[in-house]
Amino acid sequence: MKHIAPALVLLAACTSSPEQEEIVDDVIVWEVVSTADVASQLDTVQLVDVRSASAYDRGHLPGALNIDGEALRGNVGGVRGQAVARAEALQLLESAGIEPGLTTVVYGDENDTTTARTLWSLGLYGAEDSLRLMDGGLAQWEDEGREVSDAAVTPTASSWAETTADDFLVVDKAWVLEHLEDADVAFFDVRSSGEYEGGHIPGAQNVEWTRNLDSDGLFLPSSDTLDLHSNPTQPTVVVYCQSGARASVSWALLDFAGLDVRLYDGSWNEWGEDPETPKNEGATP
Repeated sequence: MKHIAPALVLLAACTSSPEQEEIVDDVIVWEVVSTADVASQLDTVQLVDVRSASAYDRGHLPGALNIDGEALRGNVGGVRGQAVARAEALQLLESAGIEPGLTTVVYGDENDTTTARTLWSLGLYGAEDSLRLMDGGLAQWEDEGREVSDAAVTPTASSWAETTADDFLVVDKAWVLEHLEDADVAFFDVRSSGEYEGGHIPGAQNVEWTRNLDSDGLFLPSSDTLDLHSNPTQPTVVVYCQSGARASVSWALLDFAGLDVRLYDGSWNEWGEDPETPKNEGATP
């Protein structure tokens, strides 16, 4: 998947957020947006709250739809935490009323793994337009004194029948094995240093996902994200963690920074439990 320079979009990113980038073949614009940006466009975007139904009922952004982001993950082929089968996912998305062709802002409690993972999942399952991640989530929204509603929003069933899966966002174990020695691919393990030292994919660099956040829990600017990851020059970057959840945050920030990023969904749950896969231990790749 190739990227082009940022284009004009409906929501302008705040100066501290990563730059947006456009994915040419799917015409999807990914962007981090501030709470102020979202507040100014409440009536023109589709808001998706990815928290549990009980949390949503206690208070959400006005007009937001709700889908429990964790429902889009499951045990697939004996590997925990994987993207559920497309048919199951589309049923969930359609019943939640999420339209695949609208500019969509996703948010959770804060800049957490479920929020980024759901954004990635929407792209994976075929969202056709612009996907945005609200920086700071509901916590930031409330800290700024913005309106929170407990009014029920009745979803209207949507249709994802005309969408297609975006296979450019994900890689599997076979792909990783094939590209371990590929100089055009950079691998990043975003787990803690202790987890990394206990075993990791050979050649993978360790950049814990929380390092993508500043002291206030907001996302770093794109330039800082790239510096943190040693400014990868490889055409393709692959991120993984234990189950693909934490890696989705690093995926989002690196993708927003303009890189071609894939998420290894199986991650260490799959790789680490397979006695046939090569593994390194210690603090060096």
